[in-house]
Formats: sequence, C-alpha cells, structure tokens
Amino acid sequence: MKHCVHLTLLAGLLASGVAFGQRYDDRSDSRLSGSRSESRRYDESDMRKAYDLGYREGKQSVEREQDQQKRRDDYKHFTFGVYAGANSTRFEGEDVEGNRLRGRLGYQLGFFLRGGGRVFGQVGAEYLTSSSNFYTAGDGATVSDIRSNIDQEYLHLPAYIGVKLAQSRRGVSAVRLQFGAEYAVPVGVKRNEFNLQQSDFRNGTVNGLVGLGFDAGPLLIGLVYHHGFADVLRESTGSKRRILGVNVGLKF
Repeated sequence: MKHCVHLTLLAGLLASGVAFGQRYDDRSDSRLSGSRSESRRYDESDMRKAYDLGYREGKQSVEREQDQQKRRDDYKHFTFGVYAGANSTRFEGEDVEGNRLRGRLGYQLGFFLRGGGRVFGQVGAEYLTSSSNFYTAGDGATVSDIRSNIDQEYLHLPAYIGVKLAQSRRGVSAVRLQFGAEYAVPVGVKRNEFNLQQSDFRNGTVNGLVGLGFDAGPLLIGLVYHHGFADVLRESTGSKRRILGVNVGLKF
C-alpha cells in the first residue's frame, strides 16, 4: 500500500513538472516569436527608410548632374561678350617713308554673341575710331598725295564663322581661328586740313575679317585684321582701309 502511494505521488510530480515545462516552453516560444516579429518589423522599417533616403539622394544627384550638363551645354552653345582695344589703320598702296606707321592709333568698343561648339558662328557690333596719316607730298590728286591725317568714326557690324583649334573639356578655354566679313558705316569725321566732310565718305563699305583669339575662362584676347574691299572716299582711289586691331574683354 505504501508503495502504491509513493508511485502515485511520483507520477503526480512528474505530470506537474511536464505541464509546467510545457507552459514555460510555450511562454518562451511566444517571447521568441514576438521578438522575431518585432525584429522583422524593425528590419523592414529600416530598409524602407534606407531605400527612401537612397532614392532621394540618387534623384538629387541626377538632377544636379542634369543641371550641370545643361549649364555646360548652354555655355557651349551661347556666349555673350564685351571687349575694348586699340587699332592701327592705313590705306591701300600707302607708301610713307619706307611704309613706317606712326600716329595711326585708334580704339574700338564692341560686343558679340557667339553660338555653337567647336565650330561656331559669331555676330556683333563695334564702334571704331580710325586715324589714317599721309606724308607724301604731291598735288593732292590722290589719297597718297595728302600730307596730314584723317580721323574717322565707324560703326562695324561683323559676322564670323570660326573653329576652336584647341579647347578645354567644357570649351570654356580655347584657341580660336575665325573668318568673316563686316559692314562698315561711317558715323563721323573730325576736322582736318582738307575739309573732308561726312558726305565725302561712302555710306557703307564691306571689309573682310580674319581673327585669332585666346579664351582663358571668362577672359579673352584677340587679334583682328580688317581688309577693305572698297574705297571709303568717294572721289579718291587707293582709300581701301587696312586695320589691325587687338582686343581684350570678358565673356559670360
């Protein structure tokens, strides 16, 4: 009888222990499952935040690159500039004491619009003062017989086609060679010994142009040769102008 009681107590203890262990395991599994679920929620939230952040940064990067590319393209395809410089003028066939130039300095002020890439076009306007001196004595029948200077003022309307012989990656800095023509309109003549008036000059003439330029960022320097195709004085021959000018300026 005692043995039966003992066996019954032992069986009860074992059953209680198994039940307690099952409940403990159930609670542990529940906690672990909740922890894994919470971890998954945290992981998914972090991934969404990282994705959103990466998307925004990527979009901003693309937009910045597109904006920079647009500025580069705009710069390559459209440039505005202003310049000033000095010039020396003589007339065709003028032979003065071995062809030495003296007292012939004038100046010019102008602006231009340039469009294109490596090959470009350019138009603009220029105000130019020109001083032409004559020293050979004669009867005054031709320009080469005059012994004084004629100071003139002109409005030039030049147009060029050019090529950049060398350029930086963006085309901001370059070495330029350009050819073109200009329409030259006299706008004034200063008092002179020969009483030449505005009416003594042709209303307009055409000059050929050759230019060599250097761009260093926004700065520019250029040499321009103007070759007159027609006499500027109505009643005199040999008055085709030859002008060599140098310019410095800024472009935007």
